Amino acid sequence: MNVQKLPPSAVRQLEAVEGWLALGNPQEARAELAQLGDSLNGHPQVLDRSWEVAAALKDWEEALRLACARLELFPADATGWVHRSYALRRCKQGGLQHAWDALAPAVAQFPKVSLIPYNIACYAAQLGKLNEAWDWINKAVAAAEDVSSVKELALRDEDLRPLWDRVRGL
Repeated sequence: MNVQKLPPSAVRQLEAVEGWLALGNPQEARAELAQLGDSLNGHPQVLDRSWEVAAALKDWEEALRLACARLELFPADATGWVHRSYALRRCKQGGLQHAWDALAPAVAQFPKVSLIPYNIACYAAQLGKLNEAWDWINKAVAAAEDVSSVKELALRDEDLRPLWDRVRGL
């Protein structure tokens, strides 16, 4: 699918959205998004910023809706897969196992996207499947081709706290 180039005014609005999010004000970020109008709602950058706003507001049902739209429009991009599982984990009808099940098919489709096995490692760790989580951490390292980036992320991630001693040894 060809993605239309955003007009300069929309680019500036999305930059304002990012600024409000960086300042910790997702309500103002949402107000900026509303000024874009509906014609750009299907653009991947607009969907991504909208998802970030919904996530910052902890509106996981809206985040899930946006992620599903992103995935439907751009299935060859890993972002929709990751966002969908992240929201599924947190929304009312979701949970850890739903998030894992939703993200698992993306592993084969995006073998170089380390965030996919990394997120599955988080789900496994939180489900008490620590050996499986460790295997997924190693898959994330292999996909990233950079131990340090995965190690740093994992050592800041409370989901992976049960594995921190092992992660330090990477």
